[in-house]
Amino acid sequence: MTNKEWFERLLRVESSDATWRSEDFPIVVECAKDSMIWDVEGNPYIDMIAGFGALPLGHNNDAIQNIIKDNSNKLVHGLGDVYASRFKIEFIEKILSFLPSYLNRAVLAVTGSQAVELAMKTAILATGGSGFICFKDAYHGLDLGCLAITANPYFQNSFKPWLNANNVQALPFQCDPQNIRKAIQKFREQGIKPAGIVVEPIQGRGGFKAASIAWLQSLKDICKEEDCLLIFDEVFTGFGRSGRVTFADEVECDLVCFGKAIGGGMPISICVGNKKHMDAWPINGGEAIHTGTFFGHPLSCRVGIETLEQIKNLDLVNRSQEIGSSFLAELKKSLGVYSCIQDIRGKGLMIAIEFKKAEHSISAMLELRSQGVFLIPCGIRGECVSLTPALNISESLLDEVHNRLVEVIARLEKQQ
Repeated sequence: MTNKEWFERLLRVESSDATWRSEDFPIVVECAKDSMIWDVEGNPYIDMIAGFGALPLGHNNDAIQNIIKDNSNKLVHGLGDVYASRFKIEFIEKILSFLPSYLNRAVLAVTGSQAVELAMKTAILATGGSGFICFKDAYHGLDLGCLAITANPYFQNSFKPWLNANNVQALPFQCDPQNIRKAIQKFREQGIKPAGIVVEPIQGRGGFKAASIAWLQSLKDICKEEDCLLIFDEVFTGFGRSGRVTFADEVECDLVCFGKAIGGGMPISICVGNKKHMDAWPINGGEAIHTGTFFGHPLSCRVGIETLEQIKNLDLVNRSQEIGSSFLAELKKSLGVYSCIQDIRGKGLMIAIEFKKAEHSISAMLELRSQGVFLIPCGIRGECVSLTPALNISESLLDEVHNRLVEVIARLEKQQ
């Protein structure tokens, strides 16, 4: 069957919002290895998306496959909040071994959204507050609990009647710290105690805009002054994507959320904090007040342990920083000459090419797809294309992507 035939089958059974409806050039993927994907017709594509950053080792990594094959006499599913599996314990210990010592307690979930909601609930319990500061163009997930702090009207507007706008204030990213103090004062004037400030050290869907360490430190200072918690959302940036394990190494946040890369393709996330704040949760006496069927999923934990081992043994955090810096420099040199380009920026293997017009970003994505490269837009208007390949992608594939980018953007420039 062709891509088009498979896609027509999808249209007959799936909700209209769930999958991008590219009916002019549908692609249905079937198999993958490392940083290559093949569709149902056997056409190859270089994968510069890596599962939205969730595949640090690429597709079907041999070490990960060995774990899955070896799981025949191990647990696939467990009773996460009743009887802990050995693998849940080992996975949490492994995560903590990468982090600064002040981050010493954790709770597992499945998605990044759930990790953020756990952080918000922890802040509410630890402070007795309910007010949150977030930042415009942020993306913290789309579940109803964290949707209020995903400060993007596109995602929020359809559900505004359910969102408690009084408890959230969205400020410009990297705004003057005095504006944050004024927002907290506004909360207090309304009788709302602040619970926390939630921030992505590098905004993901917002266009890969990085906060300065000085600004992040100012957020920590404000939280100390106001008796609320600083929450880092590093679901996207953590464990190598940005060329570092975590920004919590430099700025002492109170809670940090990880997802994507830590599961090596399996759905798992975690909220990490210190004992003082995590002890705000009641002791589980047989009925947890926040849990889920798949929290601490044993097979996901086993894959996560092996993924973290590979990240460490292959030194992929430093490789991301080094290869990413080199790739970014090459892109700036070869693409910066074109007038359709507004900016080229990034940290590690988290790189965005911003176009002056959003339609050029979409055109570039579609043209590159026809040239055998998968990437996606980011930015509040879709004005960027994002490059987030596997952390172990070969330099030869990056060179090939670079060459195809130059060809496509040169053609776009002529069409202006």
